[in-house]
Amino acid sequence: MRDHSFRQGATSWLDDLIFRVRARAVLGELPVPAPLVADLGSGYDARFLRFAHRTGRIEAGIAVDVHLDASQPDAAIGLIEADLSGELPIQGSSMAATTSLAVLEHLEQPEVHVSEMYRILRPDGVAIITTPSVRSRKILEMFAFRFHLIDAAEIRDHKHYYTERELRTLLVGAGFTDDSIEYRSFTLGMNQRVVARKVGVGANDGQGREAS
Repeated sequence: MRDHSFRQGATSWLDDLIFRVRARAVLGELPVPAPLVADLGSGYDARFLRFAHRTGRIEAGIAVDVHLDASQPDAAIGLIEADLSGELPIQGSSMAATTSLAVLEHLEQPEVHVSEMYRILRPDGVAIITTPSVRSRKILEMFAFRFHLIDAAEIRDHKHYYTERELRTLLVGAGFTDDSIEYRSFTLGMNQRVVARKVGVGANDGQGREAS
């Protein structure tokens, strides 16, 4: 389990630019307005959910990360501090969408993370995942370790760079059907975005781990 969240400390201008590009790639895939969205690996400041709420893309959100900033409360954004590779204290089949932006590559147990995304989605809800591609590895390491333009600790923490096939395998293993998965690359093939819809399940799927 990581001992800190992204943006818990200072970030560079390039880290912020990459975040904005990633956020744009995801915003358009959310149902509008999404009544409730869980961002798993939201970062310390839950920036994506706050931006999505300000722009009317979501009505409310739940930010999940190992550490979260509670100093600026927002009635529309709930905060849950939790291990992103473990079971989450969130009601099953309760989310219109789940997002995981540049998180998967940091996890020791990505299959648990993706299974939790599936469990907490309501029927017809969408899971949206971004992760850097295999071809991005050398560039990210050069930016981090040689030029010090992005957070070196974050790049050093990468456990795996995924192929499209590996992403599809993870999602199907979690319960998504292959024909419900849409894949595309962005930022010149350096990043990947996957959107998967939860179909063909009952409303009581995974209700047992409701938050207290």
